[in-house]
Amino acid sequence: MAHLRFLVISCLGLSSLVAAQAPADKSTTAEPLLPVTDYKACPFEGCTFRKWILIKDVALYSTWKEGRKPVATVKSG
Repeated sequence: MAHLRFLVISCLGLSSLVAAQAPADKSTTAEPLLPVTDYKACPFEGCTFRKWILIKDVALYSTWKEGRKPVATVKSG
């Protein structure tokens, strides 16, 4: 009985470790409504944003309003 309990607990633990290490390719959160503003995102003078790396291609649009048209694409990497 103790061997069976150990086997079940080991299998559950192993499956949770494997699930935790799986890459999350798709986001489960919805995109925010436009326009997105983040007031006071930089809490002090001299704040810098540093280097950003895109993980997927991003389209740039003429405006955030309805009827906008894509004007460029920024490639990932």
